[in-house]
Amino acid sequence: MQTLRRHISLLSSGKLNILYRCKQTTKGYIVLDGVSYSVTFVPRKSFFSIFSALFRVKKICFGGGGLFQDKTSTFSFLYYSMIVCVGKLMRRQINFYGQGFGPITGRLSTSVFPLILKQVDTLEVRDDASAAYCKTINNIVPPDLKMDMSFERADKFNDSYNENGVVGLSLKEDTFTPSVLDSLNSFSTSEWVFIEAHRQVDFRKDWQRQLSISNDRLLDFTYILTNELSSPVPLSMIISMRFHVCAWAAMTGIPFLAISDDPKLTQLAEQFGQPLINPRENIMSEAEIRNKLQHKKYRSRLIEKREACLCL
Repeated sequence: MQTLRRHISLLSSGKLNILYRCKQTTKGYIVLDGVSYSVTFVPRKSFFSIFSALFRVKKICFGGGGLFQDKTSTFSFLYYSMIVCVGKLMRRQINFYGQGFGPITGRLSTSVFPLILKQVDTLEVRDDASAAYCKTINNIVPPDLKMDMSFERADKFNDSYNENGVVGLSLKEDTFTPSVLDSLNSFSTSEWVFIEAHRQVDFRKDWQRQLSISNDRLLDFTYILTNELSSPVPLSMIISMRFHVCAWAAMTGIPFLAISDDPKLTQLAEQFGQPLINPRENIMSEAEIRNKLQHKKYRSRLIEKREACLCL
């Protein structure tokens, strides 16, 4: 949505095309700042529909996120790279907004990505690691380092911190997830709720059984963000392996413990003065986690840092 605000003239002309989870090209509308705009939703799995859309547009905008990484899928990396290349062959303007690059480790991906960056006309990145990477590539536009685009919505969320609240837990599939689960086994199930950042992906049934979490203690994070809601349950702190769950915690004033080896999430925790556990460098244990769950201490740090970072 933040990308759309930068191209409000396209919205007014009805020429905006959005890749979407639909089966066929569909006319629809979006609501932005209380105003409805007509748009065309393009099925993202139909190459014919994508190519047709590229003929209709003048600019191709990649919104905030980690689109260019091959940790979860090399195919998705090549998919977005293909859109850049075809768009450039058609002389379309390529704009990157709020991007976080990596991890990019595959031989093909590491060879292709510098060539992709050379096609970009506007380059905004959300973290130091992405900016530093861009500076190693010759003949590209200088990267503009900004906060993640989700923080442009910070004024939409109310403070949700409650010192008597439960702990929110947000996991994702990773090589160190089993050690995280083992460290959480001895916690009481009444101590937390689970935040599903990506439904059917982030929370597996075997995790639910291991942690003895009932279905009524699952929160749909996508629904919360889409409706610009604060926490539907009182939370004192959040433990998360997900970047945008931590970003939402910062916006709603809830201290968070980041569990990750991702430089982007590491930087986010440092920016807001929040604790971090890198499972590849630290031994995961219940004592280590409980030592970091000092929500009153990290709440005061968060408020101080948030005012400086977000100009609230």
